Amino acid sequence: MAPRKKITALVKLQIKAGAATPAPPVGPALGSKGVNIMQFCQAFNAATADKGATIIPVEITVYEDKTFDFVTKTPPVAILIKETLNLKAGSKEPHLSKVGVLTKEQLRQIAEIKLPDLNANDIDAAMKIVKGTARSMGVRIQGIPETGVYTKGKKRKGPAGARFAPVEPVVVDEIIEEEVVEELADESAVSEEVASEEVVATDELVETAEVVEPAEAVEAAEE
Repeated sequence: MAPRKKITALVKLQIKAGAATPAPPVGPALGSKGVNIMQFCQAFNAATADKGATIIPVEITVYEDKTFDFVTKTPPVAILIKETLNLKAGSKEPHLSKVGVLTKEQLRQIAEIKLPDLNANDIDAAMKIVKGTARSMGVRIQGIPETGVYTKGKKRKGPAGARFAPVEPVVVDEIIEEEVVEELADESAVSEEVASEEVVATDELVETAEVVEPAEAVEAAEE
């Protein structure tokens, strides 16, 4: 059995399928690790030639002798949602404006594709993860009502249009301020006495201090 090679780096990239080139991000990421960049590009392009033009995450293990292995993953959930709905980008304000609607069947199909790479035990758990990503992109799920609708005035309304009652803040500043004032009033007399004693002590030190001229200091040192 051949000895295991020592791993020196683990590089994670997202590259368009069949389109890896020495240009960034591939070149700088692998060149700094001493990997043969063209060798990786050829191997990656051959392994992903049938994946279309989607984005493929890849994990590259670099060994001490500069050789490498790589493992391709399924496309990111956001990419799959954009491809399914033909979107250029998600919503900049996902709670305010929606950019599309996924059917439950489309939701399930994306979850099935991503299931091998997700931290999910079954398809239902995977669908919840996909649903969360869709919500963050401003994509609704067909047949699933929104928990709240946000307007630009930051007022939230429920499904029936009823406004949520605002929560009254608890005022504690006044109580804290009164306590601080009382403490300061109690300590004012004491602080005045201490301050006067400190001044007297300082005056005494000034009166008793001797200023030694440079010449006198030299003579004292010789004695």
